[in-house]
Amino acid sequence: PVVGFESPLRGVVFLLLFAVGTIAAMAVYGLIAGVIVRRTADSSVNWAQWLARVTGAATVVIGLVWLLR
Repeated sequence: PVVGFESPLRGVVFLLLFAVGTIAAMAVYGLIAGVIVRRTADSSVNWAQWLARVTGAATVVIGLVWLLR
């Protein structure tokens, strides 16, 4: 989409906003995952460790799928 902008400034603004949105989305995802793991840890440390590992593995798999697509 950046190539289609009429001015370089619009392209730079688009990229900056895209970067900020991506960082914000990652932060929200991390916050939600952290809250879930923390609440799970309150009831069972083993479940919390398992959940953290599964979440980490799923994140890596999703990232690889996106890269290889």
